[in-house]
Formats: sequence, C-alpha cells, structure tokens
Amino acid sequence: MSQARSHYLDALEIRQKSVKLNAGTNLPSLEITIPPLMEALGNVETRLQIWKDAEMHLNEALKRYRKQGVPSGVAMSLRGLGTLSYELGHDEQALQLFDEALQSLAPRDRQSDLAWDIHARQALAVARQGDGVSALQTLERCLAHWKDRGHIRWQGETKMQIAQVKYWQNRREEAVAILSSALTHFEGVGDAENARVARELLAQTGK
Repeated sequence: MSQARSHYLDALEIRQKSVKLNAGTNLPSLEITIPPLMEALGNVETRLQIWKDAEMHLNEALKRYRKQGVPSGVAMSLRGLGTLSYELGHDEQALQLFDEALQSLAPRDRQSDLAWDIHARQALAVARQGDGVSALQTLERCLAHWKDRGHIRWQGETKMQIAQVKYWQNRREEAVAILSSALTHFEGVGDAENARVARELLAQTGK
C-alpha cells in the first residue's frame, strides 16, 4: 500500500468515526457538524476510488446542507459530486454539477476562493472535451486569483491543472516546466501529497 493511500485510509477512518459519533447524538447543535463531515468523507472516498460510498456521502451532505440553508455547503457538495463524475469520465454530468455549484453560491461568494476552485475543475472537464484553449484561459485567470491572494499551495494546484491541459495538447516541454514549478510550490509549503502527485505526473509527462 502506498504512503498516500495509507494516509487517505487513516483520514477516512477518522471521518467515519466522527460521522457515527455526531449522528448518534440528539443534540441539535451537533447537527450542523454532520454535513461537512459527510462532504469530507465523500471527498476522501473519491480520492480512494470508493465510488458508491463517495456518491452516497456527498449526496447526504448536499441534502443536509440544503435543509440547513447553507449555500456554500451546497456548492461544496455539488463540487464534490462534479469531481466524482469527472473522475468517472462523465464530463457532461460533471460540467452540469459544477455549473449548479456556481449557481448555488450567494451573490457575494461568486468571486470567492471556492468559486475559483470550481471554475478550475470545470476547466479540466472542458479541456477533456476538446476545448483546451478555453480551459487554459480559465485556468490562467484562476492562477492570477491565487497569486493575488498569495496562496502558494493553490498556485501549485492550478499549475498542475494547466500542465495537464498542455500535456493533452502535446505541449510536453511546457507541461514539464509548469509541473516543475508546481512541485517547487508544494515542497515550499510542505504539501507532501501534492508533491508526490506532481512527481508522478513529471515522470509520466517526461516519457
């Protein structure tokens, strides 16, 4: 078992225990903690490719967030479901879910970090459908946002996404260069998991 998979399995176990603990109480104040735990659980399960459980927990989070009237939570759950669809190769469904996530945000949050993250994930689905030019334009705007915010890790995330699109366009040298930059960002902030992913992509892209 890889170190990364072990890490996610540990996280999965912790979140499962947290959900069971909170769901077993009758305290109304703890009800608000269940949706974010469900969402986090679904996201980890997506990483681990436990598809059915991921869908179940993300849908449960979505239902509870809607019941509680939390627009940002609704958007995060839809983002998770969109990512799940993307990972399964269902690009049209992913695009619909990402669009729904953006539409669910309150007007004041349409330029939030969450919104930019959704735009970036949406761009990958657009690129995989063949419109790499539009996808790169979106991702460059996302990168500019993270630079303005000074978020080093998210700059690395977006650079990995840009590299992926450029690789699909057979622009390998550019992809390798931007992946190397992303790796530097991850190492600089101690993000071991994303650094591992960047190294794996560099190995694949450099072939």
